Amino acid sequence: MANAGFVVQPKNRDELNEIVELLSKISNLDQFVMLKSDGQEIKIPSIISRVLYEIISIMSKGGAMTIIPMEKELTTQQAADILNVSRPFLIKLLENGQISFHKVGTHRKIYMKDLMDYKENLNINRANKISEIITLSQEYGLYD
Repeated sequence: MANAGFVVQPKNRDELNEIVELLSKISNLDQFVMLKSDGQEIKIPSIISRVLYEIISIMSKGGAMTIIPMEKELTTQQAADILNVSRPFLIKLLENGQISFHKVGTHRKIYMKDLMDYKENLNINRANKISEIITLSQEYGLYD
């Protein structure tokens, strides 16, 4: 399974902005349908319609999009790039057991799912630490 990168050219952003504007007026993204040329309607599952909306929103603002399957095996460099850390730092995370990995020959491989699990846990821990800091600041009268 290959990943695909998508970048919208500036000339196409106006079209995407129109779509985003139309979609933002729809209160229930769970009721998307596609209309075939013969008039037949095809119901779009709600998860797909929400994903499409997010993709179109990001791309309409000039953002780039990369789709990587969760079962994709990543090299240590690819994983480091996704986390925006150095490869040596990522290796330390692997060796400390913070991110699951397996070896293919002598090469470490990381599943995208395991990388995203690490990232989600990191975000949860960060949010918890911020809450703790806010609570302590309030207790000491440092937070308005």
